[in-house]
Amino acid sequence: MTYPVLIVEDNYFIAVDLAEFLEVHFGYNPTVVQTCAEAENYLSPLLAFALLDMQLPDGTCQPIARRLDALGIPYAFVSSRPQSDLPETLHRAPFIRKPARAERLLEVTREMTKTTTPTVASTGRHY
Repeated sequence: MTYPVLIVEDNYFIAVDLAEFLEVHFGYNPTVVQTCAEAENYLSPLLAFALLDMQLPDGTCQPIARRLDALGIPYAFVSSRPQSDLPETLHRAPFIRKPARAERLLEVTREMTKTTTPTVASTGRHY
């Protein structure tokens, strides 16, 4: 059984690229939402993990991250903002700087899911 994955990202093109990456390399079919309000509807103990943009049109993803912590669901931040914009309590979550390198996405996804997959040749592609 493949558990659901949540991508919380307001940039359509980045969201599509992240979803495609997770499908191709891990077999996931992620749910993509663009606001914190939408994300609230998908928070569940059945999530495998989540990728969170730090800033969305309706606020920061910090409350979403705290809810995921309470549920025991791993997550990573994917953002162009600096990690220092997050409170210290959220610094333990993996952080991926946009534009995200494929190798970093693989590393963080493996870490969150404790899986191994073939490595991605460094193509210079960013997500």
